Amino acid sequence: PSAAQGADAIDPIAENPQAVWYVRTPQGGQYGPAAGDIMRKWIAEGRVQADFWVWREGWADWQKASASIPGLR
Repeated sequence: PSAAQGADAIDPIAENPQAVWYVRTPQGGQYGPAAGDIMRKWIAEGRVQADFWVWREGWADWQKASASIPGLR
């Protein structure tokens, strides 16, 4: 099932590369605004983790990073 989820998962950064992102840590810190390429860098560096909250332009609400960014579990 997880392989199917990975294949069907929509990459929200690729979906709207120009969108501005914000990140909240469980401790209450907030980062951003960040463009998609910066967000990818933060994810690759481990600076965005599964239990963090993320928001992107066009989204109504903050989302758990693990639920919205493929590969973060």
